[in-house]
Amino acid sequence: MCGFAGVLGRMDSVQRVASMGDLIEHRGPDQTGHFEQVVDFGQYRVVTKRLSIQDLSIAGNQPMTYQNYVLAFNGEIYNHKEIRRSLGASVSWMSSSDTETIVRAFAQWGVEQTLSRLNGVYSIALWNIATQTLMLARDPMGVKPLYYSRDESGISFSSELKAMTVGRSNSVSIKGLVFYLLFGYVPSPWSLIDGVYKLEPGEVLIFGGSCEEPIRSRRIVSLLWRESTDLPSNFNNRVSLLREILSSAVERQLLSDAPVGVFLSGGIDSTVIASLMASHGSYQSFGLSYSESSPEANSDAFLAEQYSRGLGWRHTTVQLSPATFTTHWEYYIKALDEPIAEPNFIGQILLSQAARNQGIKVVLTGDGADEIFHGYRSYFAVIKGDALNAIPFFGPVAKMSAYIPVLTREFKRNLLGASSVWRKSVSDRFWIIGSVLFDVYTIAGWLGLAPEEIILWVQNLAEAKGQDLTWPQVDDSLSNVERLARLELGTHVADHYNLRLDKATMSQSVEARVPFQDLEVVNIGMRLCQTDKMSKTQGKVILREAFRKELPVQVTERQKQTFQAPLTHWINGPLKPLRRRVWELSDKNPWHEWLSRDTKTAQEAHQLWALMVLDSWMAHYEVSL
Repeated sequence: MCGFAGVLGRMDSVQRVASMGDLIEHRGPDQTGHFEQVVDFGQYRVVTKRLSIQDLSIAGNQPMTYQNYVLAFNGEIYNHKEIRRSLGASVSWMSSSDTETIVRAFAQWGVEQTLSRLNGVYSIALWNIATQTLMLARDPMGVKPLYYSRDESGISFSSELKAMTVGRSNSVSIKGLVFYLLFGYVPSPWSLIDGVYKLEPGEVLIFGGSCEEPIRSRRIVSLLWRESTDLPSNFNNRVSLLREILSSAVERQLLSDAPVGVFLSGGIDSTVIASLMASHGSYQSFGLSYSESSPEANSDAFLAEQYSRGLGWRHTTVQLSPATFTTHWEYYIKALDEPIAEPNFIGQILLSQAARNQGIKVVLTGDGADEIFHGYRSYFAVIKGDALNAIPFFGPVAKMSAYIPVLTREFKRNLLGASSVWRKSVSDRFWIIGSVLFDVYTIAGWLGLAPEEIILWVQNLAEAKGQDLTWPQVDDSLSNVERLARLELGTHVADHYNLRLDKATMSQSVEARVPFQDLEVVNIGMRLCQTDKMSKTQGKVILREAFRKELPVQVTERQKQTFQAPLTHWINGPLKPLRRRVWELSDKNPWHEWLSRDTKTAQEAHQLWALMVLDSWMAHYEVSL
């Protein structure tokens, strides 16, 4: 796992690329590499920062050159040994690094065939010395980020957004800002900086010549996903198949020449991963608790520690407290790189610090299982909503009923929520359900936009993501729950959870791996029918069944838990001095007065937190509105 940054074109690149590399030093403190070539339309220059995981010797250093190809690579290829066998026994290998594996594969098979064979996580910058073309690629699940910008002077690219701020004046992308204020993160292809974009999951761009537009743009279609896979007709056999596939994924992702650990939350996803790891040896686990929280809120932390110690492992519990935020706020904003509107990213940074301090360079996590195996309560709301669609006039009646004074606040909120998605398409439900922060009209007022324009933006986003044909088994037989889960996998998971995990762990020079997003697991998981995943009352049915014998009943029967920190109490109490500091930074932003409000609900606390993160980020990186 590494980081890289570079430019292609007529721009003055020597100091610029050096400065870009300095900003991503944390991604690869083990080795710095450079490559440059003068070309017909300027120059190509790239800097790499290596975090050595496979083959710790200098033979795995980057950028790696083979024949006409120069590879800058961030990620891990879990099937690279299989690829080596496919390349032939006559190859004389110089290292055991997966970097060498794929650069030789590019030389022998070409770009499209090589990318379609990879099972791993990656962002890639591949330079062709002979044709003077640059290929940028991001893995199909969007686990590793890759940013780029292009203008008349050329192309810039980097593993992190902060490096893209070098050598340019930076202003906020209005569309990116709208999405952040709606969703709490910025979905690809946008970022929060105007003119800077993220590659979408599975996207491949090839540049050359004028650099202003890609020569070619395509999506990676995994060979695993091209052919239909016949699943066993018997449920118990499908349970066994899932267990086998997931076990193989964990075994692949334990491949490392550096020490490996696991982030263990106490929920079923990470506990399944720990259970499968245990058959390969003893590992260290790391969990998170929250100060000033109730015992119930910290029950996940207790379950994590209890399970780890039952395996005979060493477990470390890290506590997240308001003092953590106030003491190191600017450091966390810098580490975050691109704003995400939830405090959990700081918890992940603390976990990564603890892991690195104990010599761990690789951690496995349970990210991605909720969308693949339908673990969220919102999926049950979709089923209920489908039933309510059959009731004439339900939507307007529910909306009017929500204003009856004697009803409880929660019941009113449920009525308004049900009326908002009544007889709406899946793409409309996606953005309505996903708009967890501010409403369209508040955002429109702040930014001087028409609400209808914002609604059109989010509708187009949902429709574009919904038309992604690279997923396994995309056909008209999918239920609305399955369609929504796929939308969320390509947006919330790729550009929110994966991006947050990457930035948090790599800020501490730790590599995070996500076995549930292994392409073989995704291939099986997305072909399973909805009834395999959901009963009338519970999600992840087949996953729970597959590991029921090994896991405690407190884990297998536990409902999905959300972020448990007492944010409302913290915002109104110990974080008030921090709020004041941020308030003084942002007097020109149209939402400035929100920072001085008292918050009464969890929703208001999260809104205020999102603005604190946004204002602090804009001030730190000198990004203007």
